Amino acid sequence: LAYITRRFDRVDAQTRLIQEDCSVLAGRSEATHGKNYKYDYSYEGIGRLLAIHCSALGPSCLEFLRRVIFSYVIGNGDAHLRNFSLLRDADGVVRLSPAYDLLCTHLHLPGESALALDLLEGEPTPSYQALGFYSATDFRELGRRVGLPMELVDREIARFRAPRVLGQCDELIRRSYLTPLAQQALIAVVTDRLRAIAQGDG
Repeated sequence: LAYITRRFDRVDAQTRLIQEDCSVLAGRSEATHGKNYKYDYSYEGIGRLLAIHCSALGPSCLEFLRRVIFSYVIGNGDAHLRNFSLLRDADGVVRLSPAYDLLCTHLHLPGESALALDLLEGEPTPSYQALGFYSATDFRELGRRVGLPMELVDREIARFRAPRVLGQCDELIRRSYLTPLAQQALIAVVTDRLRAIAQGDG
């Protein structure tokens, strides 16, 4: 089986849109920062890159927060610097590009960290230090640090805390091409992470 998708950096066969991933925007490469350059960063740092380079900052930051939370929920431990990009559209507006490389790496690497990058810079939140995992409090703090109005942050977190979400995820996973064993493993990851987000403020 193969999954084919249309390239989002092409308008047509002759017209290409300018796209830069966040490792380029951060000035990081294997030559300058070693083999771990894609992972030696934070989501808060990516938020600052958006603030510097995006002309459509508000929508890009909100979508960025959504993707970070989504990656946490599905067990995506590969949401590193190169998997977030900015795209300049045909009108010259720079915004977060459409999402790509969203997958559950936890199925293959169950011992990996919950997220590819540190969520925040500096000390973890008191909530994280007490619980030992990310909860709504941590994502709320990320939203605050990237400059989003708290009512938008709380609304976004509430989408993941809604009672219907787990049932919707279960239904989608059971319709997937994963083996029954892998489906059960992914449902367990999603269930655990949604319960984690249900804790804390937000």
